This record gives sequence, C-alpha cells and structure tokens, in this order.
Amino acid sequence: MKTLIGTSVTWFAIDVAFYGLNLNQSIILKAIGYGSSSDPFTALFRASLGNFIVALLGTVPGYWFTVYFIDTWGRRKI
Repeated sequence: MKTLIGTSVTWFAIDVAFYGLNLNQSIILKAIGYGSSSDPFTALFRASLGNFIVALLGTVPGYWFTVYFIDTWGRRKI
C-alpha cells in the first residue's frame, strides 16, 4: 500500500506540473512576449521559440540539478 500511495502521489505531482504548464501556455507565452500573431507562420514560429525558451529555462536546469545532487541525495529521493 505504501508503494502504491507513493507512486500515485508522485504521478499526480508530475501531472499537475505538466498539465498546469500546458494549460497556461498561452498566458506564459504572452507574458514573455511570444504571444500570437496575425500571420500563421509567424505565430507558429513565435510559439515554437517561446516553448523552446520555457523548456530551456525549466527542463535544462532541472536536469543538471538532478545530475549534481543524485549521488548526494540518493536516487530514490530524487
């Protein structure tokens, strides 16, 4: 039961973070200046560039944070 609860809580936390970011994607892109445009090609380019910036600022530091602390904190805790 402990394993089931631990697994479901961590999956829930990942879903909240992932879907929360995707649901608010348009708001985030407007806030960083990569909102929609009247030209569809420009809008697509700006959206892809904005998503790249958001991923670069969130995923890459999280990855290196994990690489740095994985032996100190342990694989199970991370």
